[in-house]
Amino acid sequence: MKSNLNHRLLSVDELTSFTEFVRDNYRQDHSYVRFPALVEHFYAEEGRLNIYAAFQGDEIVGVWPFLYYNRARTHAAGCLFLFKPLEKLPFVGQSFMKLFLDDLPVDGFFTAGIIERLVPFYRRVKHRCGRFRQFYWKPTFEPKGISGGDLDAASSIQAVRPEAMAGLETRFPVSDFLPQKDFWFLTKSYHNNLSQPFEVFHGQAQDGPFIFVTASYDTPMGRIVRLYDFFGKLAAFPSALSHLKRKTVYDGCVHADVMVAGFGERVFTAAGFSELDPQSPET
Repeated sequence: MKSNLNHRLLSVDELTSFTEFVRDNYRQDHSYVRFPALVEHFYAEEGRLNIYAAFQGDEIVGVWPFLYYNRARTHAAGCLFLFKPLEKLPFVGQSFMKLFLDDLPVDGFFTAGIIERLVPFYRRVKHRCGRFRQFYWKPTFEPKGISGGDLDAASSIQAVRPEAMAGLETRFPVSDFLPQKDFWFLTKSYHNNLSQPFEVFHGQAQDGPFIFVTASYDTPMGRIVRLYDFFGKLAAFPSALSHLKRKTVYDGCVHADVMVAGFGERVFTAAGFSELDPQSPET
């Protein structure tokens, strides 16, 4: 890379510079631009922003915000990656990403929501790329509907009231999948996130406690509920799906859905969920 390019984390005082860069080079209505307080909530830490930036002189020419999944900083996630085209500097974005990954000493780094044409770019910096799968369930009392077993499994799950959230810290479950998320992440991403109406649920399984997060939305087709996150042993995941179905019925939602990567469809088909086919006009 050229000597007039330098790279560093932004300070909290540079929040406006970051949002203006996103506005001018990506989209004027991006949530980072419309709600700068959200940027500070998610990325501000000890006087800095967890936003890696490239400068050409004093001008920002590239940004990569990232989140830690836990307080120990063993796993992180990349968010919006944006680099301004620069003349006579081919592959500058790729070089910037490599520098960033070298500077961030984590055990695992994950990026979601990348577009198809960037897959070769991420593979060149040693990412393994795949696709999320989306599963959904619509209320019905036919064989694939809610069974008595579903209701029994779901009945042991309790909603966590906001004032009781702190009590989860000492009994927070250890997950058997990656990335490793902790109580700090749950609190920052869901409990203290006022941008969406998240609900947190707690349950107990044979292998220990588990926690999951949902959110409900009003849409043109009706109200829907979505499973956002899961903490604990995957063996307890069917219990979360059972409760999601129960919540769908009792809240009058038209469907429930979840997007996942890394494990197969058997757990969903056993729970009566169907996989969304983006090419099908039926779904």
